[in-house]
Amino acid sequence: MFPCKYRGGSIHCLAVLTVMHLLMRAVSAIIHTDVEIEVNDIGGSYMIKEIVKDTFLLSRRSEAATLQDMQTVLDLQDTLQAHADHCVGMAANMIGVLKRIIVFQDGGSYVTMLNPVIMKTGDKRYTAEEGCLCHSTQKKALRYEKIKVSYMDCSGKKKIKTYEGFCAQIIQHELDHCDGILI
Repeated sequence: MFPCKYRGGSIHCLAVLTVMHLLMRAVSAIIHTDVEIEVNDIGGSYMIKEIVKDTFLLSRRSEAATLQDMQTVLDLQDTLQAHADHCVGMAANMIGVLKRIIVFQDGGSYVTMLNPVIMKTGDKRYTAEEGCLCHSTQKKALRYEKIKVSYMDCSGKKKIKTYEGFCAQIIQHELDHCDGILI
């Protein structure tokens, strides 16, 4: 997953990255400013990215993500957490990366999906009024109450999960981003 010079392989490197990531978030919260930590020995860094508002970029379809895109995952997680008081989900194109990666809040924790695909939907639909960091207005969108999603997690494991209600709405919004649909 990460180029690693430490003994113990990528699991150990992931643990080191996780600890450094948590420290960066704590420092950032204390001093109320963006902090970047370079981790050159293991090939990663953490950063809160600027939100893209360019409709040309946002209207382009994203490409499939791979485990080589973990830097984008980390940046997306940091950026979402920095906007957590007014944002519950983000897609990679919102930080300028055209990869099928989404991160969202689910019950107080963050979920990351690589290459998510809605496999099945429920019959019930509703109209939602949604906001987005990429623009300043609220827009109406037709959403399914229940969806079944196939995706790859950050360790490369394929998963399938059913989501309902607001969480299903967030995922559908972020998948619209991945497909270049402006909401």
